[in-house]
Amino acid sequence: MLQTERSHALPYPESETAPQEASFSIPELISIALGFLQRRLLVVVIAFLVVTAIGEPIVFKLVPALYNATATLLIDNRGAKIDPKTGAIDGYLLEAQIAIIKSENIRLLVARKLHLAEDSEFGIPRPGILGTLLGTANIASDQAREARALGVLDTNLTAKRTGANYVIEISYKSRDAERAASVESVGNLD
Repeated sequence: MLQTERSHALPYPESETAPQEASFSIPELISIALGFLQRRLLVVVIAFLVVTAIGEPIVFKLVPALYNATATLLIDNRGAKIDPKTGAIDGYLLEAQIAIIKSENIRLLVARKLHLAEDSEFGIPRPGILGTLLGTANIASDQAREARALGVLDTNLTAKRTGANYVIEISYKSRDAERAASVESVGNLD
């Protein structure tokens, strides 16, 4: 018959001690991590180079380049008030000019002059993959395309004051360098 001896209640015999949990200090952990990196440096470098070589062309293909056209506008300050104590100019005049530049009426004038509602970047959204495969045309009303063009203009057009002078910097970002320059330079509207 098989007899078992149940003389101890501990999971380990008295001669063996329970394994102690390893506790490391922060410098020891840093040393372990650096040792691992030193041992695996070649693998880490090769993995980085492979991922970069594969990923870089994909990123450059998927992410379009943005061109930024910038113009500076000097505001006529003959009618402005200058504080005699500080020599500061009337900021309200410049803020009003910036608000006029970014107003919906000016953006609408720019969109109509450059026919932006017919441009795929502005008014006519590009069809998706399914729309391209099925050949469905995305027909939108003139008003909807114009509203989309105004939204794109508002997003990409910036006008800000530069320093404590009467200069406003106007810039526009676009995927097309010529388009960025033409939108930015429409300040010479007739």
